[in-house]
Amino acid sequence: MQGYAKLLELTKKYEKIAVFRHTHPDGDAAGSQLGYKSWVQANFPEKDVRALGFETYDIYPYVDQAEDEFLEGALAVILDTSNSARVDDARFRRAAEVIRIDHHPVVEHFEDILICEPERPSVCELLADILSEEAYAEYPLTQESAAYLYSGMLTDTLNLSTPGCNGRTMRAAARLADTGIDLSALSVRMFDVPYAEFDLRTKLRTLIEFQDGLCFLRLETPQLQEMGITSNDAKNMIAEFGKVREFKIWAVVADNGKGGLYDGSLRSKDGYLVNGIASRHHGGGHDQAAGIKDLTAEEVLLLKEELLAEIKRAESAL
Repeated sequence: MQGYAKLLELTKKYEKIAVFRHTHPDGDAAGSQLGYKSWVQANFPEKDVRALGFETYDIYPYVDQAEDEFLEGALAVILDTSNSARVDDARFRRAAEVIRIDHHPVVEHFEDILICEPERPSVCELLADILSEEAYAEYPLTQESAAYLYSGMLTDTLNLSTPGCNGRTMRAAARLADTGIDLSALSVRMFDVPYAEFDLRTKLRTLIEFQDGLCFLRLETPQLQEMGITSNDAKNMIAEFGKVREFKIWAVVADNGKGGLYDGSLRSKDGYLVNGIASRHHGGGHDQAAGIKDLTAEEVLLLKEELLAEIKRAESAL
């Protein structure tokens, strides 16, 4: 695609490149950020490229440092982020030019150039295709870059199993695999957990409420403290509840420590839509995967009723 070549054009143009992703980074955010950075370093070693952010992802727990002056005259590349408030470092606004690559529905324009394909199950898939275009033939993907992108694809698609995965997804994965990355080792790294986390997941399962196809987990501060986790840790456990046949929608909400407010994550099976509901509760995302934040206790109860209503709506349409 012609638009894909714009990333290469801008990469060549700027000597300083700052790479951003969203707050509370997941595998797709971190994988795309580090995958692009690695690709730049391998093909344009003369450039100063840095992966910025204040929060870390446990699998790839590092970010680069940069003074404000670094952003002056730099290119900002923002990955896997749908709105400006979610960029994990607002200094992207200091950059000379901003290109955003995303797979969320467009809700805000805060970039100079946008490459966005909401039908993609991950930004890592989209970036893998972009970097495999003919225009990029002189600048191949390295194993390191491919490993980052493949790991992000795995996490955002739960091992290539979520709605939206198709032949294009598998072809992108195959191209990354053809670089010689160790697929088995990457899968183990992304999905194996220590015993403490296994034990935590077991405890969380005992706390769910199940009603009419809805799996709902609400955690208060004392429970979080007892288990030694944060609200963000709790939200990241959402995938744990996605493999139960009777669960049509599953949700995790947890006290975020802001005076009785709750953050959360929503997931659903194909045909059950959660994005619209999330958008009414200070959040958003995809049809089957969305986030919410800063809900009051009353809004949490309303959220539960809306999710139950969505299950009824979807099943009446069958």
